[in-house]
Amino acid sequence: MEKKDNEVFLILDDLCNQNCIFCLRPKNKTKKLTTKEAKNKIKFLSINHSILWLTGGEPTMRKDFIDLVSFSKKCNFRVALQTNAVKLSDQKYVKELKKCGLDIILVSLHSNYEEVSDYLTQVPGSFKKTMKGIENSIKCGIETRISIVINSKNFKHLYKIAEFVHRNFPSIRYFAVCLTIPEGNAWKNKWIIPKISEIEPFLYKFLNFCEKNKIQVGLRGIPLCYLRGFEKCSFEFYNIEVSENTEIKGIKYIKGPQCKFCLAKKKCAGVFKNYAEIFGTYELYPIYDTYT
Repeated sequence: MEKKDNEVFLILDDLCNQNCIFCLRPKNKTKKLTTKEAKNKIKFLSINHSILWLTGGEPTMRKDFIDLVSFSKKCNFRVALQTNAVKLSDQKYVKELKKCGLDIILVSLHSNYEEVSDYLTQVPGSFKKTMKGIENSIKCGIETRISIVINSKNFKHLYKIAEFVHRNFPSIRYFAVCLTIPEGNAWKNKWIIPKISEIEPFLYKFLNFCEKNKIQVGLRGIPLCYLRGFEKCSFEFYNIEVSENTEIKGIKYIKGPQCKFCLAKKKCAGVFKNYAEIFGTYELYPIYDTYT
């Protein structure tokens, strides 16, 4: 069977060395894969996919993680890791990952301020370790990207985060940005979820900075009426199957009644369904002018 040039995500377990206030995947909610089960899934996924994202939890906490990366490489995957990079503060460990074939690292970084970052992860000292992990990954020649979860503690300094990363790690050319998904810890801590209408001016400042500096951005959870001029940054833009109630990668979306008049309705998923349960859909507004 011909292999497709696309990505697939494999959740290994829910083990983590942080306890982020907004985490959508709390502990004891994910089936913990044995090494054998993980390898069987990796082998099966290699039939139709070429990029494998190993995620959790925090995959680097597994004793068999080096082995799983090596096995994934033998299955002809381009291997990627979603991580908080705390374990990567150990340069020797990063060198092992590079040697066994790790290609990409997506590091969770939710603030450029140490006190805010440590507050969000609920682990004092984690910010410094994450910074060292990013530095080590870049030095070892692993493609490094940054993941940001937009929340009530960081949305006002999104631009500052981008500026900080660009100044300290200029080789990083990609931000994966997601609005807090109202599940898991975030559902318990609803105050951590900001309203999209509050985010808007800060998000545009961030996007303009990234565009100016030729940094690619992938956005999730922001409807197209709040992304004018940056619609193609939207994750949903490329993954939506047109319907009133959309589900993408296990997350449900919903639109407001006003959305039926929008010229972008065939390309927009709306908002997370659980977001609408908290804030409603009144913030959404139809796009009436020219849209392509």
